[in-house]
Amino acid sequence: MVSIWSKRILYLKEFKEGLQVYGLANIISQSPQACKPLFVKGNLEKVDANYLLALVQPVYSPHGSSSRKLEEDIMDYFQDFLLSLEDGQVTGYSAAVTWNFSEDGKGSVNTDAQPEEVFATADLSAEGVMGWLTGEKHRSISDKESKITAYFDHDCKTRNPSHKICLT
Repeated sequence: MVSIWSKRILYLKEFKEGLQVYGLANIISQSPQACKPLFVKGNLEKVDANYLLALVQPVYSPHGSSSRKLEEDIMDYFQDFLLSLEDGQVTGYSAAVTWNFSEDGKGSVNTDAQPEEVFATADLSAEGVMGWLTGEKHRSISDKESKITAYFDHDCKTRNPSHKICLT
């Protein structure tokens, strides 16, 4: 995973250096929404709860089973959650993503250098949930819409006995 991220960061830094030759890096950082059509092809409609729910294709248990009822309830709760995200009823908290540790690897605090602490919050929006599920926060740029298949695992305790949190 680290190797993948390192390569992506390297490529993005080189791309940014190339943009700086023409002064485009500053324009993109000052107005990213205006420059988004340059990098995302097609219609830039916003991802909302209805769009995301239309992509989810649940694989339910047979009709009439208690598992089916539980699965339908979970999908209803997921729909309510996405709609509450759009209404702004769900909020998150900020968490530090950088720490001031020394380079010796022992975890002792280095008091010489005081880097700026960066705080980040989870993206609590339909776009953020779509990014978490698919890796992309925007609508598909291809003509064919992708589907998100939801499987319900009722036998997780038999496959993984150390599993502590389970809905069934």
